[in-house]
Amino acid sequence: MLHGKANCLANFCAPYSAVGALFMFWVGMMISKQPFFVLGLEDLDQSQSNAFGAMWVFLITLATSIIYLVYESAIENRRHYQSDFSDEEDHPMLPRGMSDYIVQTEVELSDMTTLHLDVREIS
Repeated sequence: MLHGKANCLANFCAPYSAVGALFMFWVGMMISKQPFFVLGLEDLDQSQSNAFGAMWVFLITLATSIIYLVYESAIENRRHYQSDFSDEEDHPMLPRGMSDYIVQTEVELSDMTTLHLDVREIS
């Protein structure tokens, strides 16, 4: 059940962090370039440092969310394409549940050894 909650959390945090990083960048630039528009600041250097520090925290959260979503997507794709029958090496391209359609046959050719064929028939 944690997988679903973590996926929802990453989907929420990614856009929230992107907007937060942009906003904190804007606040930091306002403090550094036009501090007279931001009233009530006692220490401009400390305020600017705090704004850019918060921007980095938002960017780290954004990167973590994106990495998690890409990783989970890759895991889900890998699970989707895995076969569920035992001789997976022999039939890697059959989709899940198609192992019922595998028919093993032997064909005897004249003046040659026995040839083993794998015939896949879908009705």
